Amino acid sequence: MHIVKKNLRSQLLASHILTAAVMLSVMMGAVFSLFHLGGSIERIVQDNYKSVEAVLRMNEALERMESAANYFLAGASDRARIQFETSAQRFTEAHRTEANNITEDGEMQMSSEVESRFDAYVRDMRRLMDASSPMPPRDAYGLYKARLRPGYDALKARVHDILVLNQNAILRADARAKAEAQRASWLAMAGTLAALLVAAAISIGMVRSALTPLLDIAARADEIGAGKLDQHIEADRTDEIGVLAGAVNRMAARLREARDAEERRVH
Repeated sequence: MHIVKKNLRSQLLASHILTAAVMLSVMMGAVFSLFHLGGSIERIVQDNYKSVEAVLRMNEALERMESAANYFLAGASDRARIQFETSAQRFTEAHRTEANNITEDGEMQMSSEVESRFDAYVRDMRRLMDASSPMPPRDAYGLYKARLRPGYDALKARVHDILVLNQNAILRADARAKAEAQRASWLAMAGTLAALLVAAAISIGMVRSALTPLLDIAARADEIGAGKLDQHIEADRTDEIGVLAGAVNRMAARLREARDAEERRVH
């Protein structure tokens, strides 16, 4: 009994598995690129957006402190003190968030300068609003003009510098993310094209591997049918094609034997 050790079904299955593996690798590459891109976008949020939010809160609190100084100079001292203390606390909390999220070169120095300028500004504000030793209006306006307003402007400018630093970092990260997305698109296109070429090569190879010997067997069978019984097909395959070639060879051998026996009987 002839045992088929290898068949066309297994060969075709192997070729399909190989093709699927190539396509899967392309898909995995695309997925990896998307995850990498997603990580880049996530880094934008984690690294800089937190600082931007904190700086915006600092800026808002600082503006309310400046408004409190104006209220005080206008005579609304109680309202001014409450608004100042509340805003100063909000500024401190926001600055703590920003200082604990340093991400860019030079940001730590800016943050330290903001802290020192803020401390000086707060001291001057409390000197202005000291209820135990109220200033004459002229002295209060002089302090505001000489120290508070310049201190506010300098502090606000440094806070703005931190905002610009982080916003620029976000823009750079966004540009990197877009570049990675474009690169991922080109890689996906190139990978897909390569996968199609590999799949086409595998398919052509399998078709050629199956059709070439089948066409040879068919041609030999036609010659046998035409009476050329000395045909022999070299069959070194163990699949169905090899089995078919062996069957054709055995058929040709039996026909030769029958022809030889008939010729001996006639003679």
